[in-house]
Amino acid sequence: MSKIGDEEIMELHKKGLTDREIAEILGVSQSSVNYRRQRLGLENNYHKKKKFDEEKFLELYNMGYTDREIAEKMNVTAPAINYRRTKLGLKSNSELPDLNEIINLHSRGYTPQQIAEELGVSIALVKMSLEKASV
Repeated sequence: MSKIGDEEIMELHKKGLTDREIAEILGVSQSSVNYRRQRLGLENNYHKKKKFDEEKFLELYNMGYTDREIAEKMNVTAPAINYRRTKLGLKSNSELPDLNEIINLHSRGYTPQQIAEELGVSIALVKMSLEKASV
């Protein structure tokens, strides 16, 4: 089991994560987090936990934001977003397709929708890439 610092637990707790979520992120047991949280005098976030806004997550994801950017906008940790994205079977937006490949498909007459399907990425990501390339 890896060592965990009080600062890590306090930071993740402050973001509203539950003991289970903190344990998953830190790679330790939930009971270890529970013990340390109690020792630090922190209340359990389980009952205060707001339901994860999956609609907002998917909106930001489809706009091409990375896990880190989504986490900042939703006030959660990047590992929590990574966990949710992986659970939904979605690719990371940081695994951007090669810009030359997007431009090549675009120059061959592919629509952003077709490019997205061909490369397995979101339409928003394709449009963002084309804008960056001034195409």
